[in-house]
Amino acid sequence: MVIIDFCFETKSRFKRVFMDRSTIEALLSVSLSSIFAVFGQLFLKIGMNKIGEIALDGPIAVLSKLFTSFKTIDVLIGFILYAAGAMLWMIALSKVDLSYAYPFVILAYMGVILVSWLFLKESIPVTRGIGIFVILLGTILVAISYKTQ
Repeated sequence: MVIIDFCFETKSRFKRVFMDRSTIEALLSVSLSSIFAVFGQLFLKIGMNKIGEIALDGPIAVLSKLFTSFKTIDVLIGFILYAAGAMLWMIALSKVDLSYAYPFVILAYMGVILVSWLFLKESIPVTRGIGIFVILLGTILVAISYKTQ
């Protein structure tokens, strides 16, 4: 009986948290926002790798190099993807509390680490992986704690 009670309680909590249409739309928006942000960052990095390091040689030189970077298609694609992600983020914020939505930014952080490893061949230390896992557990707790009003 205890197991059945636990299952019904869990199902009830799941329904209360995730079955609200507005919450589902917010989670979808946050997820898509994260995906766009991840690939926006990837394209920005690829573009900046082509341009090279920007030395802090004074405001004119820095601005000149930054404006030159917009001639690189990868940088432009990165900005477009990032802007699309920001618009999806705005949709999410219109539906749920910021204190609920913001911890899901970890999805973008995890995605950036994954694509950096896959596409840019960056190394990921074990300690960083453990830290991400701990933060992910916290995000899951935040998701479970949300109660629809």
